[in-house]
Order: sequence, then structure tokens, then C-alpha cells
Amino acid sequence: MVSRVGLEPTTLGLKVRCQIGIVNAFIKDKTMSGLSPRTIAFYEEKLAKLPQDDSLLELTKGDLQELLYSMSCGQGGKQAHLRAFKALFNWIEDSGLVPLGTTNPCRNLKIKVPKPLRYAVPVEDIPTLLEACNTLRDRLIVALLADTGMRLSELSSVQTADIDFANREINIWGKGSKQRTVRYGDATAELMHGYEPSETYLDMTANAIRLMLDKLGKRTGIKCNAHSFRRTFATESVRNGMNLFHVQSLLGHSTLNMTRLYAHQVDSTDAVKAYKPIIC
Repeated sequence: MVSRVGLEPTTLGLKVRCQIGIVNAFIKDKTMSGLSPRTIAFYEEKLAKLPQDDSLLELTKGDLQELLYSMSCGQGGKQAHLRAFKALFNWIEDSGLVPLGTTNPCRNLKIKVPKPLRYAVPVEDIPTLLEACNTLRDRLIVALLADTGMRLSELSSVQTADIDFANREINIWGKGSKQRTVRYGDATAELMHGYEPSETYLDMTANAIRLMLDKLGKRTGIKCNAHSFRRTFATESVRNGMNLFHVQSLLGHSTLNMTRLYAHQVDSTDAVKAYKPIIC
């Protein structure tokens, strides 16, 4: 068997151990393969926790578990270290630095990390965002995103002809060329009443809307983007008692599983409030 650099595995292992060390050889190889400086810095920081000499090759799964357990960082930090450890030991295995059949100490080594809540714009912060907007069009963007749960691309492509102002409905072409109808409420309708639209209702590209929201977020200190408003719409719709299938339809999701991801912040407290006795 010949390694990718043209040396027998045992020869490569001897050269690595005698010259620059295994971790440094890994870093050098990843740098030459074109990984970003940020990724290289990540590996350098996390792999500094490991032995830098030949004893690295003698580490067992138990050794790595003990090392990870001893770290003072949270589960997310330990998971980050484990990602770097796995990358290194997979590289060691692929490069032939250990005899064939040697157990990779990272194999089946896992750390359970709780899934973080996906960010949604707090409902109580929406009035602050509206007041901080510089133009009526900017306020309309915030209102429409929060009121309808539209995707960024969908909002930017809405044509004035797609809007039924009398019934407060908008026809949308979503992913997969699927058409659906969404509705908006009184506050949004009032904003729309004073706005003079173009053929394309907002006359802004998706990127222009994204930049506007980014500036608004920095100006107010309230994180906001199209997807965070979309999560707010889903969560609040479910919290207000809307059937999950109806929320799925309004969001344009092909499966109910995706809708559940967006409505993740509805908890047991909301469920208790929504409870109705079976036996009356």
C-alpha cells in the first residue's frame, strides 16, 4: 500500500514523528488542501489539548472520554473539540500512521449536545422595529414578514397584481413553483393604504431587503431577518390556537415536520392553556 504522498505508511510515520510531529503534519496537510485560515485556527486551538508527541498514537477511546469530561467548557465546547479530534484521527488512519486494524479511538465516541432554540423575533419587539424604520416601505417589509411568514425571496417577488387589497390576501409563488395564499391584518393593511407601489410591489431585491433588516437589527439591537420573522409567525400562530395543518399551508411547507421545527418554542405551558377536557 502506498500513501497519497508516495511513501510507504511506515516511512511516512517515521518522517512525521522525527521532523514536525503528528499534529503539525495534520495542520500542514489541511492547510495545503485549501482549508480556510479560520478552520485551520480551529484545529490548532482544539488539538492543542492532545499530546504533541508519539504518545498521541497510544490514546484510547477511554483516554479521550476522560479528557473531554475534564474540560471546563460546556457540552457545545466539548463537541467542538471532539470534531477536531475525529478529523485528526481519521487523517491518521487514512495516512497509514498506525497499523491496519488498529482501532480509531474516536470511533463511536459521541457527546450529546442539547439542540439550541431557533431564534424568533420576540413579538413585543416588533413595535420597536417598526418605529425604528426609516421609511414606510421598510415598515411594510417588517409588517409583511411578521404578519404572513413569507420567505425573503417570496416577499421580494410579490407583484402588486398578486395582492387582493379588499380581502387582504396575497397570492405567492413559493418553492417548487407551488402557489399559496396568505393573509395580513389591520395594522399591515393600514401601512399598505399609504404606500404607492410599483409593478413589483416593494421594488427591492431579496439582497436589498436582507441588508435593510441587517441595518435595522444593528440600529435597534434586535436581531431580525426574514427567517426569524417566519419563526415568529409560526410560533405565534400555533400559540394562538391555529391548527398546525393550517400553519403548514400558510408557510408553504411540503411536510408537517418542517412546520414543527418552526413552531418549536410552543411549550407545555402553552399546551396547558390550550387544553380542553374530553369529558364535559
